[in-house]
Amino acid sequence: NSEIQYIESLAEIKQYAGQSLFASKKCFVCLDNTELLKSNDINGDFAKIQQILGENCLILTFSKLDKRSKFYSQVEARATEFQLLHPVVLEKHLRENLEILPPTAQKLAEVCEYDYGRCLLEIDKIKNYNAEEPNKAFKELLDNGVIYQPPGDKIFDFVNAVLSGNPRLAFDLLQECKEIGEPSLRLLLVLFTNIKHLLQVQSCEQNIAETTGLSSWEIRCVQNYQGIYRNSELVKAMKIIREVEKGIKIGKIEDSIAVDYVLVNIM
Repeated sequence: NSEIQYIESLAEIKQYAGQSLFASKKCFVCLDNTELLKSNDINGDFAKIQQILGENCLILTFSKLDKRSKFYSQVEARATEFQLLHPVVLEKHLRENLEILPPTAQKLAEVCEYDYGRCLLEIDKIKNYNAEEPNKAFKELLDNGVIYQPPGDKIFDFVNAVLSGNPRLAFDLLQECKEIGEPSLRLLLVLFTNIKHLLQVQSCEQNIAETTGLSSWEIRCVQNYQGIYRNSELVKAMKIIREVEKGIKIGKIEDSIAVDYVLVNIM
């Protein structure tokens, strides 16, 4: 039965403390304010804040939090970490909220970075735009930028283009990755990992998950690309990526052309 009060600084709590000792019980909520972690109030003596709160409560949310910090050590017993839903579970929930096909649910989860809250917001857009044809509506909204697609997703589109053996699309997406500032080493790491997974899935004759140790999601991400490359070609591609990665680090290969060089030699 507390009244929710959003705040931007802990100083606001002190302001309310002087108003008739909180006329009504409040739940203060501060969203993702990393400046708080640098303040004397937090890192100096958090017990003082608790004293000012009295019977009221304070909720601090952070997208990321350094568990080695002094602040975290003070609140560790009260801290709750919310993990992202497993992709398969998230897809099930999305299809319960909206009658969409599995590939649409997978893509929606992907572009929302597997954040269920964001997915629900995008589902509202789809329903308002065209509830009768949600799959078509999703594609149109995504293509027109109404549904936000993080730049990072281009990496996976790029990797999928390589795995599908489509050099023209791969180079186009590589250029987009460069324009948004994706580091070459990150592109190579993600590409190497997915080629390795494809090799494991493609060369495994039975019980892929148990034999390879890959999760069902990792298997699903590459299983449709089997047979496009021979196993020997995948092994060669992994060796080339490792050589180029080493070349970047020792200054032997120019970073700006490193991924282009890899594509020319493996596709």
